[in-house]
Amino acid sequence: MRFKLFLALTFGFLLLLPVAAQDYKTVDDFFEDIPSLNGELQSNEVILPKPADFLIKDGNVLVEIILDDGSLKDFYFSIENSRIVGVSEGKSEKFLYRISTNEETANSILVSEDKAESILSHYKNKGIKIKAFGFGNKIKLSFAKIFLNID
Repeated sequence: MRFKLFLALTFGFLLLLPVAAQDYKTVDDFFEDIPSLNGELQSNEVILPKPADFLIKDGNVLVEIILDDGSLKDFYFSIENSRIVGVSEGKSEKFLYRISTNEETANSILVSEDKAESILSHYKNKGIKIKAFGFGNKIKLSFAKIFLNID
């Protein structure tokens, strides 16, 4: 269970953080609330848990959701000194990691009672994909996968 939690926090923290305190039913509900979430991040310090801060200390992490109609919606988190300092709709110019999923998977996570377990299950079933950019980040991600014996 400890490794499952580590994995869910490490790879799912970007999907989990914004939905943990809110009760969204759909991806559209989440995207409508991004400005409010960004305001909360500006006023409340959110420190990455230790496993996740191994992967990223400074930079942007992009989350892409392929909608049922084939279009793409994205948002990204800005991280400074292992703290999430903002969330914005759209695609940042530079990002260190990209998390990709589809609308059905994202909606499933949003309505799940156990979001961490849902993220883990979808990741294992290839419903969530993570790609690192930059040599160092690729090494970190590979190390995390080997350490956790996944993929």
